[in-house]
Amino acid sequence: MIPPNLEDSSSTTDLSSLYDVVIVGGGTAGLAVASRLSEDPKLQVLVLEAGKNHSGHPYITVPGLAGKARDDPDFDWCFKSTPQAALGGRSCGHPRGKGLGGSSTIHQNMIAFPSKSSIDAWGKLCNSGLDHKSMLPYYKKFHTFNAPPKEIKDSLGLQYIDEKAQGSSGPIQVSFCCEHNQLEQAWKATFNSLGLEATNDPITGEGGGGQNNAGSVDPKTATRSHAAATYYNANVAKRANLRVVTEALVGRIIISDNETGLRATGVCFIDETQQESQVFARKEVILAAGALQSPQLLELSGIGSADILRHHGIDVILDQPFVGENLQDHVMAAVSFETEVEIFDTLRDNRVVSAAKAQYENDKTGPFAGRTYSSAYVPWSDLLDKACQTELMKMMQDVIDENVPQSPVQRKQFQVIRSLLQEDQASAVQYSLIPAQINVAEGPNISQMLKPVQSENYFTILTSLSHPFSRGSVHINSSDPSVKPTLDPNYLSHPLDKEILALHLPFLEILVETEPLAFLVKGGGRRIPADIDLHKLAAARQHTELSIPHYHLSGTCAMMPKGLGGVVDERLRVHEVGNLRVVDSSIFPIIPRGNIQSTVYAVAERAADIIKEDLQQPRQ
Repeated sequence: MIPPNLEDSSSTTDLSSLYDVVIVGGGTAGLAVASRLSEDPKLQVLVLEAGKNHSGHPYITVPGLAGKARDDPDFDWCFKSTPQAALGGRSCGHPRGKGLGGSSTIHQNMIAFPSKSSIDAWGKLCNSGLDHKSMLPYYKKFHTFNAPPKEIKDSLGLQYIDEKAQGSSGPIQVSFCCEHNQLEQAWKATFNSLGLEATNDPITGEGGGGQNNAGSVDPKTATRSHAAATYYNANVAKRANLRVVTEALVGRIIISDNETGLRATGVCFIDETQQESQVFARKEVILAAGALQSPQLLELSGIGSADILRHHGIDVILDQPFVGENLQDHVMAAVSFETEVEIFDTLRDNRVVSAAKAQYENDKTGPFAGRTYSSAYVPWSDLLDKACQTELMKMMQDVIDENVPQSPVQRKQFQVIRSLLQEDQASAVQYSLIPAQINVAEGPNISQMLKPVQSENYFTILTSLSHPFSRGSVHINSSDPSVKPTLDPNYLSHPLDKEILALHLPFLEILVETEPLAFLVKGGGRRIPADIDLHKLAAARQHTELSIPHYHLSGTCAMMPKGLGGVVDERLRVHEVGNLRVVDSSIFPIIPRGNIQSTVYAVAERAADIIKEDLQQPRQ
């Protein structure tokens, strides 16, 4: 039986006006923090989530339907960027999970872990005591690794996975799907043929080379393992000290100003009946609304750039010009290759879809049970000839030192990123394989780009920047919380980003000409874009204009000293405002290498421990 607070999660009946902790956002990070804090039965915790409770909906639960919820306004906030100059003036859609579980309910489930150096870089930006070593326990804490059967391990070449290094008791179930095709097998074998074999488990922070990645899928039920299904499972939902309310749009943080300074005391929200209410927090207000809506909420509450706030008629409580700045994403370029292998792309055939659906319903197998995720990190010193390496190193030196204007935060960040890229095994890009075609010309949204409009079967190789130099922003467009903020990722605006991306695209030609992947590329087959030849660097540079988002938005409430552009400190407290924290991807000072799901969970787990510790201390 479903617990009452899961059954009617949008109801505000009997909602108290006072809790110890109020969490804004019941997404990936918000539910993780709520679950951990409510382990203490003496702590009264409230979570307010603007979206609905979609628990049990097949778009959320069925791995093979991952992505179906994207661009559907019932499941997705459906953000759209401003026109991007370096992308030929195109705007880009940005799916963000709208509902209990947040983006953990609509993304592609891939589990990747960041490089050690990219997390150590956070410590270099003046966050004392924070490095990969201190974060590693939290990368383990959020998940339980389900070891694959020997035949899957051998078939996918997973000998580099160290099962003892993985999480063993975390809420999120991580597994390798038993369904895979020739492409995933060929992917890793091809990198092995090129001498680019994975030798270390990625969770150690030292993982490189061609690899197959696990996903956040529960192998026992063949369902998506997301924050709402795990951190807020039936047992957690029964806790008397935890209340979760959906369809509750928070419009403002209530901030008092007295002799002790600024202090968050509660929030104002609109419930499903459009009734405006207030709820107060004895101890903490925690923003976990994501990289776009956490800064939006700070600005709506009077914390942000004074010029922006006054323009929208909002009283300035704290002039904090860094709120909404420092926006980062792993922008990527896509090239699709025709293949005769029957892969996910064949699911455009209604007969194939019907058969796959029946197979999943009968025994939880087949394409709908999930897929394997394939990626690679290759040191750019292994990909580029000496002349290119020398030229790129010089460009990094010249552009970073001479490019104007640069704020103190940009200069510090650029120096850290340059040091990351100059390490011996540094990988400037991530290569990823997906068993589908991508047609950028079909529209700005990912659901449009993934439509199999070409009748042939294709697979796509994505090339995404690991450590972009470009910085964007997100700022309010109105004082109305229901109006989406203005999103400007500023993709490829820094000249180094475009050049680094272009220099790594010719490697795709080597990949598809190397066995065994070469065997799966149809001889004389088509490509998307048509007839693209990446042997030519000029063509690669031109192709960067067709780049698309990787949807890993982060950095807009950066965890750094205020003097360097920070919004929160190393304990995730908003600078100069008591009782207010931010816990989501917006606190990343520098975006880590690879897909960020694991890092969002790890940050949330660490935050819960920090908050528990601080709550034990006497209040000032």
